[in-house]
Amino acid sequence: MRATLPLLGALLLCAAAARACTTISVGAGATADRSVYIARTEDAPFSNFTQNLYAHPARDTPLLFRSNDNNMSITLPAPGLAYIAVPKSTSLTEFSPDPTFEEVGINSAGVALSSTETIFSSDAALAADPYNLDTGLLEDNIASILLPQMTSARQGVELLGQYIQTLGSAEGYGIQFADAEEAWYLESIAGHQWVAHRIPDDSFFVSANQGRLQEADLSDKENVLASPGLLEFAEEHGLFNSSEGTPFNTFVAFMRNSTSEPDDPLYNWPRVCAIQNELGSAGWTPESCAASRGLQPAFMPPAQPLQPADIFEALRNHYQGTPQDAYELRDPKNKWRPVAVLRTAMAHVTRMRSAEEGLPDGLSAINYIAMSMPALAPFVPIYKGLPADALPLEMMNATATADQTSLFWRARRLQASRHIRLLAAYAWCWDVLVMQNWPELAAEAQAAIRQWEADIEERQRPAMERRYTAAVEAGDQEGADAELAEWTAEVAASAGDLLDSLAEAAADKLGLNALPDAPETQSLLFNVTKEYLFGHADN
Repeated sequence: MRATLPLLGALLLCAAAARACTTISVGAGATADRSVYIARTEDAPFSNFTQNLYAHPARDTPLLFRSNDNNMSITLPAPGLAYIAVPKSTSLTEFSPDPTFEEVGINSAGVALSSTETIFSSDAALAADPYNLDTGLLEDNIASILLPQMTSARQGVELLGQYIQTLGSAEGYGIQFADAEEAWYLESIAGHQWVAHRIPDDSFFVSANQGRLQEADLSDKENVLASPGLLEFAEEHGLFNSSEGTPFNTFVAFMRNSTSEPDDPLYNWPRVCAIQNELGSAGWTPESCAASRGLQPAFMPPAQPLQPADIFEALRNHYQGTPQDAYELRDPKNKWRPVAVLRTAMAHVTRMRSAEEGLPDGLSAINYIAMSMPALAPFVPIYKGLPADALPLEMMNATATADQTSLFWRARRLQASRHIRLLAAYAWCWDVLVMQNWPELAAEAQAAIRQWEADIEERQRPAMERRYTAAVEAGDQEGADAELAEWTAEVAASAGDLLDSLAEAAADKLGLNALPDAPETQSLLFNVTKEYLFGHADN
């Protein structure tokens, strides 16, 4: 065996998590089996920013929750629902008061949340209603506050809305909610203002670091919820003028929409257009996408009923097959920011399955999770019913320091394949080719990952579900839990073996005969990642 590749360290790509994430929500009628989906890439400030699975038990007493990123503290009511989430690894240490930055979770009531999509309100909106930076709601605390309390997607929206109105927001964000019936998307549009839309059953929704909700019929309470008096607030502060006869549009009234490049025209609009092309056959061209000026349709029917693999692939989009593909064309100066970026800490596709399937509760929801950039990492299914003591260790132990056991760092080894040569003078010189090897290495690795995922979805997972269901129907819940725990452990181990074998194959293909140690690797990859800034010095 070749020595394994110790990898990626502090790949600083932005000063704050301000330019991050891509979101996809899908209504039940737009999917092959009436599942509801919410999905997102968690694009972090650093590429050694790690998230880990964490199980919260149910509780019978109130809980004092304290945020790590600002001074918010709040007593959460009892009872508190159990849930499995994916918090930031640094919040799981003895130095952190509570697990935070939980990103995505499914609770015992069968309600899921993904938090957050970073978005930006206009200067005028924030002048009228500023953020509460000190004790307001932000990505660090929203999931931890809502997941123990939500009993439906709609109720989660209403609950967050109440918190925004009383506590205020500390930043701009979009939040996805889902249960077995429906998905909702909420945007904070000023300090104490918010709006939320139900995802139409026949449509999907995409957001990429901008406000995306547009025309809002605030009288349609079945499909639109908002802060009280939103229209009057907008009129009072000159954000909207009803006398002009145009429909009320929250994007136009409240949200930032820069037309200067590379900001929204190259950083945000193209990601929406690319996914609408991929899932909906929208037919956007670079020219028509630019001409849309950020006003692409908020909701769109898919070209065909969507399955998990379709959403996996959308989160792997890097403008493949176009002149904007910086990876395939080895063009680090390309300013078109793709969905797939190296600093993705975690990506998820959360599937809330229809009650019509008659599944046991433990199989009713699945969180497919890819640790790190999903373009070169597999999605591992984590079921709602997985026992808390059976979370796979490979998805619980990543830190900012490279290791050889976590799925995160084993994926990073593959993603950071590089060539090393020994100079005649016996001085080491590294030609770091992280993304520059994409044409030679990516296709083979991606094909293997897709094949692994297809085998899980088409063969292994259905067989396990039959065994689990048989145990439940026989009254043996303990046996069903053991079946699910054993299967999940095998799948996580298999994912690690896959990543190791692909890293080995990449190393062989590059002719590696030695490897740098972790500090040298971190320094090298810090430098190479800076090459792929997609037009921003702070992204």
